[in-house]
Amino acid sequence: MSGWQGEVVETRSTEFVAQAYDHRSVPPFGALLCSTVERRTIYAVVYQVATTGIDPGSRPVVRGHTGLRDQAIYDANPDLGQVLRTDVSALIVGFHDGPTLRQVLPPEPPPLHWTVYECDAEVCRAFGADTAYLRSLVDAVQAPTDELIAAHVRLMDSYAGAGDAYLPRVGRELAELLRSDYPRLRSIIERVRPSRVR
Repeated sequence: MSGWQGEVVETRSTEFVAQAYDHRSVPPFGALLCSTVERRTIYAVVYQVATTGIDPGSRPVVRGHTGLRDQAIYDANPDLGQVLRTDVSALIVGFHDGPTLRQVLPPEPPPLHWTVYECDAEVCRAFGADTAYLRSLVDAVQAPTDELIAAHVRLMDSYAGAGDAYLPRVGRELAELLRSDYPRLRSIIERVRPSRVR
């Protein structure tokens, strides 16, 4: 596991929402998260991060009208940590049950108030050894799927070991999943490639 942690505050069969313990600390868009319930570890991919007021009926207000900016606002208003919340929404993409990793929905999502962790490089490499779970991202309706797939693939590739050939495996999987939608496939591949400065 890595440094980021949160706690499940909404849960359903296909996704969960975890509230960050520190509203200013978030996992990256596309990160692989996990939550272990007894002997089952559930995996999910971050598709949205939102920081709002802790009270659903109120909105944060501007604090920099006196000339304060950025960190100075937080320094002058230490109460902000108590009135803001950051929610991390993640699509469930698989689970570990005993020795077997299954890239399908688990029998149950993680329960409310369970701890969620950002997966470390070793866990990401093990999970990414099979790319079948990408279908869950391709078919997602609640997420900006093309951007999500590209961000997730870039992140997972950064954890891949030498000789892992992660990107070619992803390319083959996406080509199969999107064989009838070449423009979308090309768009995702273009997003995965490193940006070129012009």
